[in-house]
Amino acid sequence: MPRTAAQNKEIKDKRRNEILESALKCFALIGYKNLRIDSIAKDANCSHGLFYHYFADKQAIFKGLFSSIIQEASCLPPVDEIDVQGGLDSLKLLLNYFKKLEKSPLRNIYIVKIVFDMNYIENLPPQMASWARQFDLFKILQDKISLGQKEGHIINGDPKEIAQCFFFLIDKIFSNKIKGSPVNISEEVLLELFLKHSI
Repeated sequence: MPRTAAQNKEIKDKRRNEILESALKCFALIGYKNLRIDSIAKDANCSHGLFYHYFADKQAIFKGLFSSIIQEASCLPPVDEIDVQGGLDSLKLLLNYFKKLEKSPLRNIYIVKIVFDMNYIENLPPQMASWARQFDLFKILQDKISLGQKEGHIINGDPKEIAQCFFFLIDKIFSNKIKGSPVNISEEVLLELFLKHSI
């Protein structure tokens, strides 16, 4: 018995969503600039032809992902709350957020990584770039480190370099989780690395 139109639509929608899920993972792990359609097709276990049946190119699938990312923004950092905190309290809040994120499903980690990376993608459509700018944690963290230094809580040094060290550590923690070998480092230990101590 042939499938009904509704059954065909259900199958097509399911396959499209599978390709989108693979793209989410691939964009997070490889990055927009270096990602090739081949990686998505391989992860989704589909042919290039099937990929192009649903999406015209890399930008088209990224736009498709963007729609679902906006709907799942609840897994993104609490930037409004961070914005009103002092330097040290912002750092504590961020570390708390990252530790909770580390325990969440991988999908949430992929979404957060893509949103952070969106601030560094060239030629991103203006609507996407504007939305992602509010989640530019690197810029937010630099400002909060500078504030924390003025408050006398955060170690001396270039706020940009300190923010780079912070994100390097966070990136390694999440990379290990994605690879299936999580590293258990407490918030307190991470925070101690950035605190100013009297000698």
